[in-house]
Amino acid sequence: MNRRDFGKMSLKGLALLLVARVMVACGIAVGTFVSMGLTLISTVLPTIPGILAAFGSLTGKTISAAQVAQLTAVFQGVADLFRQAETALNQFNANNDPTLIAKIQDILGQVKTSLGNVLADIQIKDPATLAKITSVVNSFVDLANNILTILPQVINGKLQARKVSHAQMAQVTPEGWSSRFNQSVGKPTGNNDVDLAFSNVRAVVPPAR
Repeated sequence: MNRRDFGKMSLKGLALLLVARVMVACGIAVGTFVSMGLTLISTVLPTIPGILAAFGSLTGKTISAAQVAQLTAVFQGVADLFRQAETALNQFNANNDPTLIAKIQDILGQVKTSLGNVLADIQIKDPATLAKITSVVNSFVDLANNILTILPQVINGKLQARKVSHAQMAQVTPEGWSSRFNQSVGKPTGNNDVDLAFSNVRAVVPPAR
């Protein structure tokens, strides 16, 4: 074998290695999906008390008491839905029951529906407050979509790993989501009351268990 042939084989071997690495990276294993989903929920849930406190501190300033009550009810409901999804994920982790995938999808669909209606239902007039709440709503919907993106598929009653690109993988990680959340919610609005109210609202990824 001459040097040229060896070079061709080396390049071919490198190409095969790269393809193999991409294939491994693109398949979200069931265990990885469960771990990421649980960490995403563990990241979002602690943000909700701070968000509710921010709403409360703006009562009579940029939003009414009635609007605060509506927002509180919606976000408490969303927190409960995320806890239901967390329970279903833990159940799935225990027994790999494919029927739980549909249950998780339904719960996260309810999260998106609840948040999708909140801005139209409550009709907030203050632009700064509206901007902050829109950021929170969009970030929570983004998180629900992240979990839906990595859910295993159920084909003929059997679980199959979801194929996810490197770009998608970077988006769905808890670190990626928390970074986007903090950047969006922390963006100044120009209203001191509103910015101060949300100044302590941050997402922190919990330590690995």
